[in-house]
Amino acid sequence: GKDKGVALASPPQPLSPHLVPFVLHDRGVALHLTADAATVGEALDELQVQLDEADLVMPSRDAPLTSGLRVVIRRAKHVLLQVDGGESWVATHAVSVGDLLAERGVFLGAMDRVSPAVTAQLSDGMSVRVVRVQVVRDVQEETIARNVVYRDDPSLPLGQSYVAQEGADGVVRREFEVVYEDGRETWRQLVSESTVPPQDRVVVRGTRRPPPPSSIVVPATGSGDCSGIAHSRTMTVYATWYAPGRGAGYYTATGLRVGYGIVAVDPSVIPLGTRICVPGYGVAVAADTGGGVRGYMIDLAYPEGVVPNWRTGWVTIYILD
Repeated sequence: GKDKGVALASPPQPLSPHLVPFVLHDRGVALHLTADAATVGEALDELQVQLDEADLVMPSRDAPLTSGLRVVIRRAKHVLLQVDGGESWVATHAVSVGDLLAERGVFLGAMDRVSPAVTAQLSDGMSVRVVRVQVVRDVQEETIARNVVYRDDPSLPLGQSYVAQEGADGVVRREFEVVYEDGRETWRQLVSESTVPPQDRVVVRGTRRPPPPSSIVVPATGSGDCSGIAHSRTMTVYATWYAPGRGAGYYTATGLRVGYGIVAVDPSVIPLGTRICVPGYGVAVAADTGGGVRGYMIDLAYPEGVVPNWRTGWVTIYILD
């Protein structure tokens, strides 16, 4: 008789007439699947196959699903790309690092470095770094200040000077080879150095002292008339006057007592000891200087207590020496 209570295995169920068998190749694994779908895309959606935007499906999702069809999913690799001061995760189907850089429009300079190398195979989760390398020449110049050299000239009155040679500053020029990696200096080497020596600035100083007081003859009071007087040249100057006790001392820069016949001058214009004739004043000798007497200006001396009838202003004088 029959054994009771023994469950018999169910016979295999025939495939639904709407199920289409196909083979899915994904991540190196071949899966034999069926789907009640008209297209590849509908089949993948029905089977809830997760796809990223960058993943490729071959044939395309719009292709009709036929029995025994071989469907291949090429998964995109996600790579961290670091270049030009930024970094970002990119999805790619590139095979090598070099392919990825070409795909992303990253151009390499002759000195740039890539890690890993451009020939390295890409893998999911890999980091790729591009280091921009620049080799430049940096020129630096350092100024060498010129020296000032003084030369004494006994023919030039004391207190006068002039620049005989302006001279020039020197310079030290250094040229370096410098390496920058991603804008940061990483190496520097001196490749050349040259020096242009400075040229001295030469100043000539007068050392001729004015004649001693005993040799300066102060003219006696004259009429102030210079017409017909023998002279070597004329000069137009601004003439003022002074007297002892009116903000001035009693003795001149040459040691003479201040009084009529003495004129304060700028020795760089009229040397001390020069005899002149001033219309309205008379013959005088340049025997004094003053802080306010500069350039084409003279200051006529008068005795203490005398208030002269002199009008300050421009006057043409006669140089007698």
